[in-house]
Amino acid sequence: METMQIQLPPVLVQRLRQEIPSSEVLDSVVAEALQMWLNRPRKTTSEREKAWRALNEAGAIMSPERQNALAQAILSKLRVETPPTRAQVQAALANLAVPLSDEIIAMRNE
Repeated sequence: METMQIQLPPVLVQRLRQEIPSSEVLDSVVAEALQMWLNRPRKTTSEREKAWRALNEAGAIMSPERQNALAQAILSKLRVETPPTRAQVQAALANLAVPLSDEIIAMRNE
C-alpha cells in the first residue's frame, strides 16, 4: 500500500479521534470512503449540454469574438454618411402600399 498524507479540518480530526479507536481502523474507514466516492454514479451530461456541444461542434454556435466580427461587418455596411432628411423619410413611407403601423400589426398577428 502507498502512504498518503491528507489535511483535515480540526473539528473533523477531533470527531474522528472520538469515533475511531485506532489509526488502522481510521485507515480502513478513509480507504472505504474514498472507494465509495470513486464508485459513485457520475453526473450525467444534461440534454441541454449535449445539444449545446453538438451545435458547437457542428459550427452552428459562434464564439463571442466571431459574433462581434460579424456584427461589425454588418454594421459597417449599414452606416450612412449623411442621415436622410425628414422629407426623404416621409416620401419613402408614403410610397408604402400598406401603412407601416398596419404592417407591424400584421407581423405580430394582432
